[in-house]
Amino acid sequence: DPAQVPSGTVASDAIAQPSHMNFFLVSQEGIQGTSVPCHYHVLHMDKRLIQRGIAVDDIEQITYQLCHMYSRADKSVGYATPAYMADHACERGRHYLEAHFGASDIQSTMGSSSSEERKEEDMQKQIEERTRWLNNVARKSLSLKLNGLQLYC
Repeated sequence: DPAQVPSGTVASDAIAQPSHMNFFLVSQEGIQGTSVPCHYHVLHMDKRLIQRGIAVDDIEQITYQLCHMYSRADKSVGYATPAYMADHACERGRHYLEAHFGASDIQSTMGSSSSEERKEEDMQKQIEERTRWLNNVARKSLSLKLNGLQLYC
């Protein structure tokens, strides 16, 4: 469709926030409806990259290329593949936590009569307990031969 923004279009000058390095990238074809850009923020641009000649345009191009590497899709996806993989890892961790601690979220286990300060303390304790448990599970899995493989269903 000629009315759609072409895949690979980047907008960074005079559109994105001027206070830090960021850009909008349309990484996939607009099949139905309108093409939707993703807003990327460069958190740290290492001086060694700049010294080696890597510029902001190169970061934008690499980001666009990463959108083509998602193994579950035969076309480009809406945002960079590492973000999709991080989302899958978080989802897997959530399932582990729900299987061990139950499906209720932390806030729903708090009593309504306790003070806000007490609720905060209890919530922090539960988060720390769950984090310790999940980290121990991850540590134990280091000995498995399948560690490092991405087996997302």
